[in-house]
Amino acid sequence: MRAALMRPFLLRGHGQAKLFLRLFLIASVAFFILWQASLYFDAFLENRQQRTVTLEETRRARDILDETIESFLSDLAIIAKGNNLRRLAAGDDSARGEVAKDFQVFASAKSNVAQIRFIDRQGNETVRVNRRGANIIVVDPANLQNRAKRYYFRESIGLPEGGLYASEIDLNLEHGKIEEPWRPVLRLATPIMAPGKGTTGILVLGIAADGIIAEIDRTRPATSAPIQMLNADGYWIAGAPRDKLWGFVFGLDTTMAKTDPEAWRRIAAETRGAFDHAGNHYIFRTVQPAVAHIAADGRLTTLHASGAKWKIVSTVPEVSLGDLWQIEGLPVVIGGLLVIAIVCLGWSRAAVARREAEETKEQAEEELVRVERLASLGSLVAGVAHELNTPLGNAVTVASTLADQAARFGAEVESGKIKRSTLETFQKDVLDGTTIMLRGLQHAAELIQNFKQVAVDQTSAQRRGFRVADLVRDVVGAVGPQFKHGSVTIETAIDSKAELDSYPGPLGQVLMNLANNARIHAFDEGAVGKVTIAARDLESEEIEISVGDTGKGLPEELLEKIFDPFFTTRMGKGGTGLGLSIVFNIVTNVLGGSVWAESQLGKGTTVILHIPVSAPADDSHDPGRTYDVGQK
Repeated sequence: MRAALMRPFLLRGHGQAKLFLRLFLIASVAFFILWQASLYFDAFLENRQQRTVTLEETRRARDILDETIESFLSDLAIIAKGNNLRRLAAGDDSARGEVAKDFQVFASAKSNVAQIRFIDRQGNETVRVNRRGANIIVVDPANLQNRAKRYYFRESIGLPEGGLYASEIDLNLEHGKIEEPWRPVLRLATPIMAPGKGTTGILVLGIAADGIIAEIDRTRPATSAPIQMLNADGYWIAGAPRDKLWGFVFGLDTTMAKTDPEAWRRIAAETRGAFDHAGNHYIFRTVQPAVAHIAADGRLTTLHASGAKWKIVSTVPEVSLGDLWQIEGLPVVIGGLLVIAIVCLGWSRAAVARREAEETKEQAEEELVRVERLASLGSLVAGVAHELNTPLGNAVTVASTLADQAARFGAEVESGKIKRSTLETFQKDVLDGTTIMLRGLQHAAELIQNFKQVAVDQTSAQRRGFRVADLVRDVVGAVGPQFKHGSVTIETAIDSKAELDSYPGPLGQVLMNLANNARIHAFDEGAVGKVTIAARDLESEEIEISVGDTGKGLPEELLEKIFDPFFTTRMGKGGTGLGLSIVFNIVTNVLGGSVWAESQLGKGTTVILHIPVSAPADDSHDPGRTYDVGQK
């Protein structure tokens, strides 16, 4: 017993859990989709902004490097015209100290100067000034080196007067070894001439490339991607891991041409541009010093820069969904799922409660329909029983009278004193009595037949074929006794030969409810009138059935409410207010039709039904379909 009582609660809990899980799953998926879409949209906008900033930064990096080279080329041309340097180049060794001072002053004023040297015709360093941090050092003559084998000496010593040379950027060598820590240097050179001697040496200006790169990184916004710098052959000289840097210096094949040949092919082919490749957005520019320069004396000179060409490259990763999953988003996920769970829990509880309320309401409505049907059937039973009292009472009276007469006639027959007149009188009484009995019993049989058909239909929602005229005749026969002893009569006006495939029980109940409703509500006590049930065929495979009265009618404000549950004009006088509400539900939900009312004050009310000849299919009202048209 306890398990049986607990089962509805367990089922309800199970149903609520399933609904909660379904709602939670749907809402969670929607949350993740919207959240990821929002993150992706934000990341997309941020990526586009980063591309814009990075594009500007590559341009700025190119300008910094380009302007630095141009500035030092101008400085180089000016220093090359200095009197002290020309005296030294002409063979005046006493000018060596003055030249060293001039070099110190220049190096002190230019933080990116790594070294400045005068190298004679044989490649020997004559004067050299180095920068070590903030210190400007004049190298001792004993530590000066021969640079005759270095490429920058060989390429610049043969230049014409005023010619300029720019080297590639590489690591500085001291005594044939790479200086530690690495010192990337860009060398600018120009030949020094002496009257009557031609080229006596070269002036070499070493630019600290790491300082330039540091300046680029220092001023780069945080939203910009890192800047890479490659030489003309695709070797990294900045912006890459240490093991990939300066591959050409160490004899390593660590080039972009090898690691990503497609990207390098596109970068090497153009002077600047942007493209998407392998999940990255590449932005690049080319730095190449201008070929034509104005010398210190105003003449146009040529820059020789066989290796002075670099690529400024930056890559911005493309947005991918995988990148959106960050540990920082975990609190958002947990919080969002918690909120969703709370909302779905409340939602599922409300939905289950609403569904239970609807089921309770439907059960109550079904119970009301059943009670109303039984009440209508009870009214039928009472009316039929009252109507049967007369013919059956007459038959009983006649039968008892005939029995008495038969007893007296039998006594006279036994006495032997029977007369002809007595026999004739007995015969006449028997004929008259049996005639009266047959007439009463036939009337009773007709009442019972009508009642039987209507009662069977009323207690069943069985679908079958029937004629409207036959159904109305049965209904009128069943409710007729309720009209017989009053001043209100019931009539029919059937102009339909349609054969309906529908539910005679519910339709019969509708007509009985409407007829009784008109008899009770349409007329004041003692008023004379009539109720008419009419029917006619429509062209749209429908039939119109109306129940009208000649009663007092209804005002318009009440006419709009007559189909509402519990609305009645006889509150406290026996009216439940459910009759027309049940009529509306049966016509619309069972018969698949429509119903409305028309009324005029003082002229009566008519309720009109339009129902299809073939009711809509509904398995719940078709447990065992039968057809008995005409089989009454």
